Amino acid sequence: MYDPIISQVNYDVEEYQRKINAIEKAKKDLNNWLGKPKYDVMLQCIDRWEKEILEIKKTFIPAMKELIIKVENNDHLNELKFLSNAP
Repeated sequence: MYDPIISQVNYDVEEYQRKINAIEKAKKDLNNWLGKPKYDVMLQCIDRWEKEILEIKKTFIPAMKELIIKVENNDHLNELKFLSNAP
């Protein structure tokens, strides 16, 4: 059963994780680029990824709240019960 809320949460989680990993790796590598042009580029990338994380949160948090309510109310299970009782 396809659920757009689960899909949104899944997508946002994967994107969030990618950005966090990229920031972590870039920060670890910063010392290697000190005094070189790539240093400033890496700082710009880190800044962009941090802004992208803030954008992800705009869809992730509401979708996660909606999913929590669905899970707490067993909405998915209730829908499946309805489908199994259909003629």
